[in-house]
Amino acid sequence: MSANHPLRLGVQLPQAQRRIAYATFAAVTLSGVAWFVLHDLFPGGRSAVLHALLVTHGVAAAVALVVVGSLLPVHLRLAWRTRRNRTSGLGSLTIVGGLALTGLLLYYRSEEGRDVARWSHIVAGLAVLTALPLHVWLGRRTVLSRSGAHRKQRVGDEPPTGDSVDHPLIPDANRRPRHRRVDGGAIAPLGTGVIRSAD
Repeated sequence: MSANHPLRLGVQLPQAQRRIAYATFAAVTLSGVAWFVLHDLFPGGRSAVLHALLVTHGVAAAVALVVVGSLLPVHLRLAWRTRRNRTSGLGSLTIVGGLALTGLLLYYRSEEGRDVARWSHIVAGLAVLTALPLHVWLGRRTVLSRSGAHRKQRVGDEPPTGDSVDHPLIPDANRRPRHRRVDGGAIAPLGTGVIRSAD
């Protein structure tokens, strides 16, 4: 699969966006796990450290929601149209949505419901540790398999049926010319010899 292939441009994240997404989710994960360990598994830690972890987790979570929003217009839209990794993608998106909802409940829920919201948030956080890496791994495996199939195509052949999808940002990305004009204005299919018109 070439670097400018429409599916590669849309479904596979650009390098800069991918690095920002990985760094953001790593910050959310590490700060959340560290807070859980120090607060619940080994209580009695310094309050200043717990407060710093909580602030870091909240800021990183806000940035993570922006990152998720940036994936919706192209990445999610094109992956849905091409039926690629729908289950893992929707699963990851659902868990992230649950994390956002339970995170809000931790701030605005009454004291009676805070414990339920907190443990729901922790369970969802542990679940996303599996869901997101699985989604990334499945996506890379799909790209590699399609790339191998693309290399085997003969020059001039039509792309596989699953790849023949218009890219939302690149109109006519898959429309290849099937004919060429030769001497005298005659039209010949690609791959045939030159047809010269009669004088």
